[in-house]
Amino acid sequence: MTKAFEYLVRVTKEAEIVIDDTGNTCIEAMNDSGVLFYLIIKTNGIGWTKVLTYGPVCDSTDNPHECSCILNCFEYDDYKIDKAIRSFLTDHKKRITSAFEVDAEDIKDRLKDIKEYIYN
Repeated sequence: MTKAFEYLVRVTKEAEIVIDDTGNTCIEAMNDSGVLFYLIIKTNGIGWTKVLTYGPVCDSTDNPHECSCILNCFEYDDYKIDKAIRSFLTDHKKRITSAFEVDAEDIKDRLKDIKEYIYN
């Protein structure tokens, strides 16, 4: 059986997001279906960084398995932060088509408390 395999694939940048402070940011991303995803990065004064990836955003009628919440903590490292942002934005499963920097305080109410799904 003969098969063809692509190589020398060219990737074209379609959009970009400019972030002033990558160590303290919140990104709201959306795909063509209108599904929202969030990436929150907070760095404290002693050099520890927390990266929270959340989504797709669940409403109260959704099944809990449809929402993922991942928290990573590490010492401040520009490379790790850049990699987290790049991985979030280019994840082929999310199929993100638009992304904006938003205030993390404004989205608190949109994030569900994951422990409610486990203990209730």
